[in-house]
Amino acid sequence: MIIQDRDSLAFQNKTFKKGHRILIAYATQTGNAKSIAQRIFALNQTHCDIVDLSALPVRLLEEYERVVFVVSTYGNGDPPSNVVSFYDALCQSEIDLNAVKYAVLALGDRQYLHFCGFGNNLSHQLIKHGAMPRVPLTEVNRNDAVIIEHWWSKLQETFGLQCEVSEDWTVATLMERVEDKDVVRFTLYIKSLEFSSAKTLIIKDSKDASKRMQVDIVSEDFDPFTSILFEEVHVKKHGSPLWRQLSSSQPGDKWHVQVCN
Repeated sequence: MIIQDRDSLAFQNKTFKKGHRILIAYATQTGNAKSIAQRIFALNQTHCDIVDLSALPVRLLEEYERVVFVVSTYGNGDPPSNVVSFYDALCQSEIDLNAVKYAVLALGDRQYLHFCGFGNNLSHQLIKHGAMPRVPLTEVNRNDAVIIEHWWSKLQETFGLQCEVSEDWTVATLMERVEDKDVVRFTLYIKSLEFSSAKTLIIKDSKDASKRMQVDIVSEDFDPFTSILFEEVHVKKHGSPLWRQLSSSQPGDKWHVQVCN
């Protein structure tokens, strides 16, 4: 077997002890999936192994009870070019993965017809061979940092993997959006919100941390669904481009926020 990078070399040199370690496996075309996998590994290397799927014999999946996949899609929903052999072998194998629990982060671009196609196909094959998803398959459009952080926090809950600390930002999920004339009311879910006297909310662009805006919190409901009334008059001038982005958000979208007293 030809080893192409040091991650795969480190993986090859491991002594396998089933169930004791978590495998982080990535499939990358441009380097984004590898970068995310390496960030996870860097914080958890005492109990994790990392490998490029192109260097992973399918049979070795049976050596792990927990596997984290970070994979990109290439072309028309295909795996990255160097991972085709692994995927074909997985599809044709009779491997038993009943003892395996896994999570898949699928990277893609919504401008393509088969958005995150390989991530979805990989998950389908894993389930077909008996593996159980412990975190719902998560699709990421153009490396959306908020979605990646939210998925990573789920890995912490399910697999005990340490997360990166990103200042004092937390992830808020838009649950409902109601528009009435010039007023838009958003219902956000913010996990472990403990700011009963909060007055303002700072919101950060997921792709450009320098873009931030501050809005007033009108509601007093913090348990834990927080109904926050946004009005354009409350949005600081420097945040107006972000306001337009926020005002078009749909339920399920995620944002980085800070709650301030």
